[in-house]
Amino acid sequence: SGPWDCFRMIWRRDGLRGCMRGMMATVLRETPSYGVYFAAFEALRPWYERGDVTSGWRLLVAGGLSGVFGWISTYPFDVAKTRIQAANLGDPHPGTLGVLRGIWREEGWRALFRGLNATILRAFPTNAVIFFAYSWTLQV
Repeated sequence: SGPWDCFRMIWRRDGLRGCMRGMMATVLRETPSYGVYFAAFEALRPWYERGDVTSGWRLLVAGGLSGVFGWISTYPFDVAKTRIQAANLGDPHPGTLGVLRGIWREEGWRALFRGLNATILRAFPTNAVIFFAYSWTLQV
């Protein structure tokens, strides 16, 4: 009926292990993606900064592209994480790499990127605004 009810059901059935299901896939997704995310933003700095002047629209584009690059770099791990977390409680899973291999073998490599277009459409404006607000806040 809601997040707390879901948490209680998982806790009763599988305890802490159930609540941590998909954690390794999440770590494998988040850790490198943030490296790519911030590296891309810094690599684009000469393009959006001209001396002491920062171009607002270029800053927005740089932030948006940084978010897109971050997601593209690790999207298959997000697919694996979602599958692991959405599996029936109590069902064993072969680990993150096993899930990735299974998806590749049974559905092909394209299945590892299913939903990426929607994620990119969301990521671009979200990260454009995040980096714009961050940069503006630093200036203030």
